[in-house]
Amino acid sequence: MPLQSLSVSRLTAGALLLMCVAAGYLFAEWWFSSRLQQRFGADINEEVREQLSAAVEECRSALHSRVQDSD
Repeated sequence: MPLQSLSVSRLTAGALLLMCVAAGYLFAEWWFSSRLQQRFGADINEEVREQLSAAVEECRSALHSRVQDSD
């Protein structure tokens, strides 16, 4: 009994690729924040947290606009 050919549409492949990129981005954000807390301890001041949040939001919007541009 021969194996059936595995084929997926471009839309499915694109959606899976986008999910992998988003998962990698979230994992990197989690890893970076945990490393930062280990390095500086729990006493990271509010200004640094706000700057990190702004940088994360900027990355999210850049990724979102790049995805929209590719469509």
